[in-house]
Amino acid sequence: MDVAAGKYYSSLLRELGVDVKVQQELLRHSDIRTTLNIYTQAVPQQLRQANSQVVRMLLGDVTLDDSEDSAKLR
Repeated sequence: MDVAAGKYYSSLLRELGVDVKVQQELLRHSDIRTTLNIYTQAVPQQLRQANSQVVRMLLGDVTLDDSEDSAKLR
């Protein structure tokens, strides 16, 4: 498998929530750092979700009031 196909395959596995050790074995990497640092890409939806969770932890539930263009805490 070439690197581009491996990156795509690994990212799909990540999006499906497959454990990174399983990904490592499926890609036949001897070192998990190869799987994590070269082959696995962050999935945009997971990035947004993680960021939203941190924002909610820090600020509570924030909504944007379109009429005033200001954020309001609930």
